[in-house]
Amino acid sequence: MRRRLWLAAVAMMALAPAARAATAPTSARPLIDRMTKAGRAEARVVLTVSSAGDSASSRRATLALEPPDRLRLDYAVDGERLTARGDGGEWLQPELRQMLTMSAAQARQAAALWDVVRSRGSSFTERRLGTRRWRLTMTDPGAESESLVVTVGPDRLPSRIETQVGDLHWTIRLSGWRFTAPQGREGFVLHAPAGYEVMAMP
Repeated sequence: MRRRLWLAAVAMMALAPAARAATAPTSARPLIDRMTKAGRAEARVVLTVSSAGDSASSRRATLALEPPDRLRLDYAVDGERLTARGDGGEWLQPELRQMLTMSAAQARQAAALWDVVRSRGSSFTERRLGTRRWRLTMTDPGAESESLVVTVGPDRLPSRIETQVGDLHWTIRLSGWRFTAPQGREGFVLHAPAGYEVMAMP
């Protein structure tokens, strides 16, 4: 379960807009433009993971994004939450009565695909697959190849993200996008309730 949620955060980070994105992928540009103007983006998400021979499992959550590097996932059941920022993050797990903390390096690992959107150097290629579908592939020398298929809706905002990690196929459906004023860093910091064990993520 830890690996599943972490990979979901990585995939979400791939479309988190940066405040100073220079040349963004076509598939993410409308999201970045509206996000930069308002300061905050929110969406409902359904995370589904499947593998050959196994039934798919899905979870619902609410996603929040803020420049320059903030992400938050609030799951619909059990109060589970995950945040990631440039300086670290937290993962609250009420079922286990614990909170894992992330270092800046671990948060940066989650944000690795972020460079696709920020367009640092020639870190990605984008290929149109259809009217509303694109494939984004990271091309940094020495980096593992990461590929996402992004589908946008009639509003030109991401409605579906698909990626393959090992034998797991991830599908992330997004809907109900809205753009509001930013809440600031504190809105992306989790605090463990009394009685929870707090430990660093290994």
